[in-house]
Amino acid sequence: MDLEDDDEPKGPALLRAPVTSLLALSWVALFVLLAITRARAGPINVWGALYGGFIVTDISGVFGDVTPIALYGGQSWRAVTATFVHFNVLHLALNLVAFVQLGRVVESWYGPWQFLTLYAVLGAGANFASNLLRPWIDGAPGMIVHSGGGSTVVLGLIGLVAVVGWRNPAEFPKRAPYWMLGILVANGVLGAVVPNIDNLGHACGAVVGGLLGLLDRRLLRRANSRRAKLAGVIALGVLVGSAWMQAGQARAELDAATREGRWGAVVQRLSQVSFFYRQLAARGISPALRIAPRPPNLLGLPILEIPEDPKVIPALRLALLASIRQLDALPQPFDRPPFVEAYREVRRLGSRALFKAPTREELQRFEGALPRLSRPAWASWARARQDRSRMRHPEPRFGGERIRRLVRRSGPPRAGAGAFPSATSTP
Repeated sequence: MDLEDDDEPKGPALLRAPVTSLLALSWVALFVLLAITRARAGPINVWGALYGGFIVTDISGVFGDVTPIALYGGQSWRAVTATFVHFNVLHLALNLVAFVQLGRVVESWYGPWQFLTLYAVLGAGANFASNLLRPWIDGAPGMIVHSGGGSTVVLGLIGLVAVVGWRNPAEFPKRAPYWMLGILVANGVLGAVVPNIDNLGHACGAVVGGLLGLLDRRLLRRANSRRAKLAGVIALGVLVGSAWMQAGQARAELDAATREGRWGAVVQRLSQVSFFYRQLAARGISPALRIAPRPPNLLGLPILEIPEDPKVIPALRLALLASIRQLDALPQPFDRPPFVEAYREVRRLGSRALFKAPTREELQRFEGALPRLSRPAWASWARARQDRSRMRHPEPRFGGERIRRLVRRSGPPRAGAGAFPSATSTP
């Protein structure tokens, strides 16, 4: 077994190392999807795209990155899908070069099926170990640290090659194990100096790879056996199944986000209609600012009346009209009992206020009808927001009371804990 085999069959790289090539291409394809999604979300900073937080966690989370809170909450498939998620061009490029160089060598040793198994074990094992350990090392902030990338697999391959070279000195260059160890040490130093490098994940990958390197001779004997093919088929099933699970999770999150946005828009428009209607009603009942003199009024001073700017009421009517039209343009959730009558009443009173100031009686009717709409709308918005929060920050299924305490400290506020969305806020 040589690190570089001169007798290696010639031909396209895709045929000489098919699993390595296909996995590398899948990394690139997923990054293209991530970049397209990021471009649709807003303007792109060139430096951030090359190196930095190009792919924000809101996007990477949908595509399958991993956090400790997700693993403790039962989303175990993320340990596999996270190996395909990269955060910027440099992150992808460095991992891609190292993976192709090491992967084609290791795949030539053990065969494509066993290499596929090694990929799944290295990625899942390193991500599981690092993310389960992180909260115990970093405390509550570590629960919501997002990580991803193929570097756990790359460092695992380096650890595997280092152990294999150490156990087979006659078949390797004498310094090959030291090269691998030097790369591991340099990677650790780089991670200590440069921010946003997952040293814990890299260390766990190297450890898992080293342990797999101890099985080198057994893997060589079974390179083309039925067991190797069976293990490869199982690994392929794990990869495809993890992608399928993440796709389902993404659809569920998208549905919750859609419901949250739809009900949030309804709540905001109702708040705006209420705000502008009350402003018009107040000016209709008391069209001028009145300031009464402080008692005792020994001089018999009259109440001071300050006329209002005549432009205010037309501006309020235009704002009310715009809010009513925006509410009408939304998918109507109030077209069924028991909301129909309340919505018609609010709509009727609001339309009448466009032409004349509301009376006290009309204001009372308005204040009676509006809560029958705003309360269920707010409850639906809060429920959708809570569903989305539970998907991103699930309750831990194991880990004991300490992990539950860390989740409570690190998680975002539960839906419903905040204030009712106002006319000037977006839920």
